[in-house]
Amino acid sequence: MSEQTITLQSVLAYIDGRIETLAGNKPYVTSRAEELMKAREHFAAMVEYPVTFAEGNEVSGVSIQVYSDPEHQVPVGIPVATDASGEATVHLISGTYYFKATKADFVDYQGEFVVNHAEVTVPFTMQGVEHTVTFEEANTLEGVTIQVYADSEHQVPIGEPIMTDEKGEATIDLISGTYYYVATKEGFQNKEDSFVISDTDTPVAFEMETEL
Repeated sequence: MSEQTITLQSVLAYIDGRIETLAGNKPYVTSRAEELMKAREHFAAMVEYPVTFAEGNEVSGVSIQVYSDPEHQVPVGIPVATDASGEATVHLISGTYYFKATKADFVDYQGEFVVNHAEVTVPFTMQGVEHTVTFEEANTLEGVTIQVYADSEHQVPIGEPIMTDEKGEATIDLISGTYYYVATKEGFQNKEDSFVISDTDTPVAFEMETEL
């Protein structure tokens, strides 16, 4: 917590203590208690609480800007960035807020949350921008089946197999990253290789060789 939060909490504790000492139905006592309650509400509204943004896939470097309006015209504070655990924390007073999360090669994420006199965790998940991968068989061989994988052991397939057309081409949409594939066709040796997508559409050239 910030020093401001600790100071305000101390003030609230002091006011609570003073209110407890007031007793009786005399007008002065009642009036004094009411004044203290109003003061307490005033200071309570100024207390800041930690708000932790938690990206579902622990993506780091996501920039998060908080706003006080749904049109995102009135920023609250400066942007914060998620750390290696995909988390970023700000301190806010109670109220309704809106935010936008951005990162290169990811779709912008927009959300809303409420701080209600307590700390808050705001979960969200960034979605990567998909790029078109075009497999190009060197001899324009049609009917080659291609399966893409997320791992080099070919244990985690991504989507369904795709097949080259009459131009020897087959396409699939994927987010940036490193991938592996196996290309197969009867009468030809299997072709295994990897490729990398980096923020752009990517061609993948390969050539099938006949079985010996």
